[in-house]
Amino acid sequence: MIRDLTLADLSSSGLLAITVILILTGFLVPRRALKDKEAEADRWRKAYESERTARGIADAQIDELLEVGRTTRDFIAGVHSAAERRRQTGDPNASVET
Repeated sequence: MIRDLTLADLSSSGLLAITVILILTGFLVPRRALKDKEAEADRWRKAYESERTARGIADAQIDELLEVGRTTRDFIAGVHSAAERRRQTGDPNASVET
């Protein structure tokens, strides 16, 4: 019955009903809503890219800070071992060889 109908056989109210059904089911989207979604997608894409750039900079800074921390730890360990050696020898003016 419905399969025998052609588009020319439908009345204007039938075409309107089909259009409304297509809009309600999401097959037809208003242009304004589509443009809004595109703009929102662009904003999220830019936010993601700027976050990735900031994360790369932060990772580089963390690497530098870790290197400074390792250097500081090695320096303090050297000073501590030198002080221990001086304490063991009992001579505060003795030079310490590494």
